[in-house]
Amino acid sequence: MMSKVADLDNGVAVYQATDEPEVKDNIYCERSYCSPDSEVFIYQRKVGDDAPVWKHESELVACHFGTWEKQVLGRGHSYPEISREGSLFYCRPAKNGERELVKIALDSGDHQLIPVEGHVRPYTGMTISPGEKSLSYGIPVGFDPQMFGVEVIDLLTGKKCVVCEDPYICNPHTQFDQVDGNLILVQQNRGCEFDKEGNNIRNIGEEGCTLFVVDVRDGITTPLLVGPPHTNSCTGHQQWIGDTLEVLLSISGTWDDGSREGNLLAAYPGKRPRVVAEGHRFSHVHASNCGRYFCCDVASSKEIYVGSIQAGRCALVCPFGPDPEDVYRMYGQSSHAHPYLSPDLKWVVFNSCRTGCPEIHVASLPDGFLDALL
Repeated sequence: MMSKVADLDNGVAVYQATDEPEVKDNIYCERSYCSPDSEVFIYQRKVGDDAPVWKHESELVACHFGTWEKQVLGRGHSYPEISREGSLFYCRPAKNGERELVKIALDSGDHQLIPVEGHVRPYTGMTISPGEKSLSYGIPVGFDPQMFGVEVIDLLTGKKCVVCEDPYICNPHTQFDQVDGNLILVQQNRGCEFDKEGNNIRNIGEEGCTLFVVDVRDGITTPLLVGPPHTNSCTGHQQWIGDTLEVLLSISGTWDDGSREGNLLAAYPGKRPRVVAEGHRFSHVHASNCGRYFCCDVASSKEIYVGSIQAGRCALVCPFGPDPEDVYRMYGQSSHAHPYLSPDLKWVVFNSCRTGCPEIHVASLPDGFLDALL
C-alpha cells in the first residue's frame, strides 16, 4: 500500500508511490518525465523473465501525483522519451520483427503509430526536438572499424539521416536543445573500445569523457570545454538548461572557475564553463523545465538536493536511502536515485531502495522552498 513514509523538519513530505513486485524505476533521466500540467509522472517496470536486471522491454506506467493511481500506457523498448508538449514516444516490436515508433498523447491517451522510413534502431535513449519535429538517438554504424552515429528522424516525413559519426559516442545521451532544436548534445566516451563482434571491452579510456554539440542542419560539431584537458572527466550526467543553450553537468572531481570550486558545472558550447554550486559532490543532474533550478543526488551521503542554477544556493530535500553494493549488483541503475523536479516545481521524483528493492518515491516541496534559494 502506497503511503507517506516521512515528514521532515524542512517541511518536505516523502511518499512511496509504488509497491508492485516487478522491478521498476523512474527512467534514467535528466529530464522531467511528467505531463506539462504536472498531474502525472511516467515510470517503467520490468516485464519478461524473472531476472532482476533490465533487458530491453518494459511497461510504461502513468502515476498520478497525490493519489498514486496508475495506468499502463504501453509496453515496449525500455527508456522512452517525453516531449515538453506532453507526448510520450517509445519503440515496440513490430510484426516484421523490427521496431516501430509510437506516440502517446498524455492528455487524451491516444496512441499514434509514426511512419518511419525503414526500422527504428535506437542503440541508446531517444530525444525529441521542440514542437515534436524530430527524434534522435545513437546507433552503431559498425565495429570493423569501430564507429557510432547520431541518427535523426523527421517526424513529419518519416525520413532518416545520420548527422554525425564518431568512434567514441557509444553512449551519446543525445539531447535536442529546447530553443529551436537545431543542436543535439552528444556525450563522447573517448577511448571506449569494442571488439569486431560489438562486445564492449572498455567503456572509456584515460582520455576521459567530454561533450560536444552537433548542428543538425550542417553536421558541424562544437566541443564543450569540459573533460580533460579543461576539467576532470565528465560523469556522463548532463542536460540542457531550459532555453539558455547552457548545459548542466557534473564532473568526477572539483574544478575552480576563479569564483567557485565544485563539480557541478554549466557550460556553453565553445566557452569556458562555470561552477554552479559548491559544498557537495553531485552525481546525477537535472535542470528544471524553466531553467532556474537544479536537482541532484549525492552518492556519498545518499541525499537529494535542489538549488538555484544562477545563485548557486542549494538545500537538502531528503535522504534517498541505502544503495549498497549488493543492491546495485542486483538491480543496477534502478538502485540509483535519478531525481528530477516536476514542471510545476512542487514534486521531486526519485528511486529509493529503502525497502530493499527499487521503489519510486516522491517528495512534496512546501511553498516557498525553492524561492528561498534565489
